[in-house]
Amino acid sequence: MDGYGLLYLFKDDRESFKAYLRDMSSYGHHITIVMDKKAAKEKREVVDDRREKRKVARTDLDVLAAAASEAVLDSSQHEIIQNILATKERAAWHMYPEHLAWLITVLEEFGINLIWAVGEADELLAAGAYDVVVSSDSDMLILGVSRLWIPRGVGIQHTEVCQKDFKRLVGLAGDQLYELAFLAGCDLHKSMMPINEAISRLRFYGGLTALHERHPEIFSADDMAEYRTLKGSVWSGSGSGSGSGSGSGSYQDGKSN
Repeated sequence: MDGYGLLYLFKDDRESFKAYLRDMSSYGHHITIVMDKKAAKEKREVVDDRREKRKVARTDLDVLAAAASEAVLDSSQHEIIQNILATKERAAWHMYPEHLAWLITVLEEFGINLIWAVGEADELLAAGAYDVVVSSDSDMLILGVSRLWIPRGVGIQHTEVCQKDFKRLVGLAGDQLYELAFLAGCDLHKSMMPINEAISRLRFYGGLTALHERHPEIFSADDMAEYRTLKGSVWSGSGSGSGSGSGSGSYQDGKSN
């Protein structure tokens, strides 16, 4: 399980988080939580962008809350404002050391294994011989995870995606998956175009080299160089084509559907 991803999913709803871990353990799953130690340098721009969005959301939240406290609202208007405030509050949430300390205490209580990744948890999760990886990060499919469970809301429900089904759906394989991540955006690179357009162009041209040669105005030489640098560093040890999966389905014992 991606530890930081789960913390950001549940945020301050600690009782629901404990219930989730307790239930997952009770269904017989052997759980390992993997935590980042630091973000890769290629991810810092994305991390900084997310931090800035949280700051903006916090500012919006404070301004809106102050205005709402002074306004005279009927019941329907009050409900709308409260929903907007709740959305802004979720977007502005930031994890502090005490959240991490609490998580470690809970994992010790439940006897759940905790592993600290040297760098990114994604790479360790993708490289591990896990039957299932639980994460909200669909980049795991690019990195080679064969079966991904994406938590849905706050609870024990998951959307299951197998890598072989994902590759069949998008019609891409091998390095094209990294090229898709680069064009459509991922944790390490901002989106250059919508995912449907990226899939269409990669299917038509076969890869980024051909896309650059035919349309340098869309995919420049600088873009090509940036992709090669990323592919040769962070993605060099990943096995996008290695995860075969074991079929798609519903793990009813874990209430995944």
